[in-house]
Amino acid sequence: MPDAPHANHGLFSDHYLDTLLPELSGEELEQAREDQQRLRAIYATGVPLADGRKEASWEQHLLRSALQLLGFARDEKPPLPTVEGTFEPDYALFASAEDLAAVAGADTDDYYAAAVIAEAKRWDRDLGSAELAEDEAARRQYSSLPPTKGRGM
Repeated sequence: MPDAPHANHGLFSDHYLDTLLPELSGEELEQAREDQQRLRAIYATGVPLADGRKEASWEQHLLRSALQLLGFARDEKPPLPTVEGTFEPDYALFASAEDLAAVAGADTDDYYAAAVIAEAKRWDRDLGSAELAEDEAARRQYSSLPPTKGRGM
C-alpha cells in the first residue's frame, strides 16, 4: 500500500494495520487513541533513558510500562523446556492475570499457553543478526530460526 498511514517495517500485521484498525469506532477507537498517546509518552520519556544502555534499562524505561498499558499480565524468566535444555525467555505474556495464575506453579510446559513468549533486547540492538557476545546456545537458537522478513505478528 503506497500511501499507508503507517511505517510498519514488519513489526505488526499489515492486515491488522490496514483493515482491522481502521474499522474501530466508538469507545474502541477512543481507547486506541488514548493508548497511542500513552505509548508515545512512554516512548518519548523512555528512549533518552534507554538509548545506548543495556537491555535492563530498555526493559525498565520502556518495555514494562508498554506491556502494562497494553494489558498483558507477565511472568519474567519463566522456565521453558526445549530439546536443548531449559530456556528462560525474558517474559511469558498472558491476556489476563487469571490466565497467568492458571499456570503459576504448574508444569513448565504450561507456559506455552501464554499469548506471547517474549525476549527483550537493548534499545539499539540489531535484530537481524546474532551478536558475538551471545552464548553458544543463543547463537544456535538464532541460526535455526526460519527467516521472518515480511512476516508480522
